[in-house]
Amino acid sequence: MRSFMSMQPGKPPLLHYDASLAQRSASTSGWEILIDETLRRRALKAALFIAGRMREPLFVDALAKQTVPSISSKGRWTSASISGGLAGIALMYGYFARCFPGQGWDLTAQRYMKMIAEDTQQIGLTLMGAFSGTASMATVLESLSQGGRRYKKALSLTQQALFEQIKEHTWIRSPAEEGIDFADYDVLAGAAGLLASLVSTEKQTEPRLAAIETLLEYLVWLAEPDQRLGGERWYVPPHFATDAQRDLFPEGFFDCGLSHGVPGILAALSLAWLAGYRYPGLREAMDALAGWIVEHSIHDQWGISWPTRIPQQVACFKEAWSTLPPARTAWCYGGPGVARSLWLAGNALDNPALCHLAITAIESALRRPTRLRYIDAPMLCHGISGLLQICMHFAHEGESTLAREHVSLLLEDLLQGFQPDYAFGFRYLETNNLLIDWPGWLTGAAGIALVLLAVSTPIAPAWDRLLCIA
Repeated sequence: MRSFMSMQPGKPPLLHYDASLAQRSASTSGWEILIDETLRRRALKAALFIAGRMREPLFVDALAKQTVPSISSKGRWTSASISGGLAGIALMYGYFARCFPGQGWDLTAQRYMKMIAEDTQQIGLTLMGAFSGTASMATVLESLSQGGRRYKKALSLTQQALFEQIKEHTWIRSPAEEGIDFADYDVLAGAAGLLASLVSTEKQTEPRLAAIETLLEYLVWLAEPDQRLGGERWYVPPHFATDAQRDLFPEGFFDCGLSHGVPGILAALSLAWLAGYRYPGLREAMDALAGWIVEHSIHDQWGISWPTRIPQQVACFKEAWSTLPPARTAWCYGGPGVARSLWLAGNALDNPALCHLAITAIESALRRPTRLRYIDAPMLCHGISGLLQICMHFAHEGESTLAREHVSLLLEDLLQGFQPDYAFGFRYLETNNLLIDWPGWLTGAAGIALVLLAVSTPIAPAWDRLLCIA
């Protein structure tokens, strides 16, 4: 076992890493095509169409910047962002290059990286999140590095900057700040996403291990067992909420989604354990989080689900929050994303009951009528693509006949939205019901293309580690 010795004077060694303890899932070690040949050809055609339309970075960048003012989230297109920027498209081309080597897709990725580098030199990287910031750049560089043969200097400098950001960040807020901002711990911007990213490789260095220890220390503290009901450390007070959230939750809330809530913390800790990391209190933290998630499930005629958020004022009253409506049936919120978190935890804790509950949760989501899933859009985040990607993992790992059947059914639904007349083949449905041509990864065409490629080729989608689902 490799033991990482803390660099803090007087502090005993806490983090232990042993690659031989790592557990490879069926979906990462034996990815298969689960659809018939006719459907596979349709999916591949749509994926290649998107990739063909995005070959010119200048065109894509200009169209995205032109589109930003018309959508609700201002300023969301940033070169170094995976979720909404050129980095996500570069990541897409990296997967195309692995699926179709020698066809020039890696050269397209390089053109995107050149443009990203030019923009980054001008504006720098101040954020460190896995979806948008230093970590997102490190992820893309590592993905395109061909085992370290490319971007060696850029990757090293970016990783050094990330490790320094993690070291210098104040993770545990002072009591005077009263509560926690979910961006401190979530998958998109916070510690959960950073941890999942850093434990995804066996090539570890002392600075990387130090960063992993820092993140584990924070998340294990956050998830410490036996916290007071309604006073858990992941409570989001109103002053850390958005304006829209404050209107709905004037006293704050507990987030139940994989993207911004407790399931994301559990997924990241589980991925660290499954990758061979051991840290004092880690197992107990996973067990406590899993228990909280199970306790806060809700039930209806289709089975088990979870609310989007639990208002602080009813957090101690099960009879109140158990009647909350279920969240949408998506990756970001709802049963599918939570199911993957529980599945990972069940494997990490060697708890068959959690794995069984995860299967129950995804099958409950799939039994829900399409009109009540509220995922009409094709996107990854809260659309059909995200549910399809989760279904593929359960079809490979969970031996769920229903999940396996829905790979084809969901793909058919997704392809119904494909229109060659659109700039990128699919359009993004904004909150104001405006259909727009959006190239981004999380809510646009790049993410859809990756899912279409994952369902139509036997190449494991390593890129979806970003989603904390595998």
